[in-house]
Amino acid sequence: MKISLAVSGLLATATATSWQNLPGSNVMPGQPFGYAPEASWPPTDNNGSQLIPQAPDRQTRNLIAQVDQKRLRRTVEKLVSFGTRHTLSQQNSTTRGIGAARDWLLREMQGIAATSDGNVDVFFNSYIQPVASRILFPVNITNVVARINGTTDPNRVYVVTGHYDSRRLDINDYTGNAPGADDDASGVALVLEMARICAKLRPAATMIFAAVAGEEQGLYGSSNLAGTLKNQSYNVEGNWNNDIVGQGSFLPTTPINPHTIRLFGASLFYPNASSANLLQTTALIAARTIPPLATSAVS
Repeated sequence: MKISLAVSGLLATATATSWQNLPGSNVMPGQPFGYAPEASWPPTDNNGSQLIPQAPDRQTRNLIAQVDQKRLRRTVEKLVSFGTRHTLSQQNSTTRGIGAARDWLLREMQGIAATSDGNVDVFFNSYIQPVASRILFPVNITNVVARINGTTDPNRVYVVTGHYDSRRLDINDYTGNAPGADDDASGVALVLEMARICAKLRPAATMIFAAVAGEEQGLYGSSNLAGTLKNQSYNVEGNWNNDIVGQGSFLPTTPINPHTIRLFGASLFYPNASSANLLQTTALIAARTIPPLATSAVS
């Protein structure tokens, strides 16, 4: 099925219609943001065609076979052992707080780099964040980064991230325990394991694996990493962010489902869009950068 979306028509609609009713919005009238009706699978309305899973190639199968579940578990348990990894927690202890977690992650990534025959660089991406939203006092926010250098196209970059900071229900409580096993030691465990498995590869493009901080306060660490890559003129073609990947059920009363992955992607339209001008700008950016819209059709 092909749905035509003429960009000029989209812009005209944006000036006269609320954003919830625009093409691409996932808000339905009378329903909360993110609502989607139950759907049957395979589809029964004869629209489109059933998707056929793409079989992994030999290299991908070999990489998957190297995943070590025990290492994943040990990483989560180690991060939990620091008591709290709140962004504002202590940074001068070797056993508690975000500083201890940061230094342990550095040692882990350095150990991974040692197996790479010199093709992996490990470093801190760090800055002092002044007082701001959820930042009660100036604090050093540090991302721990491992970079596998591309061989033929090193300026093209793919980034894998997970945040190692944690929080309590009271976001300003930086002294109490905040184990953060799922949110997000699970994601950091995945980042480390992917870095370990990929360390001996010689990819054409550069691969960056980063444990970022300051996420719970407002994406401070990842924003600094993105700004750093931009200032260094890297061409970042994709980011795979891993957050709460250990969660197997949406509610405590539902059974764990180890065969489901929740995948979130950026939308063209946002719930905080407040004006037709913003919507027009967003649509123009999409029209210039997304091939289906640039050709006035979505397949």
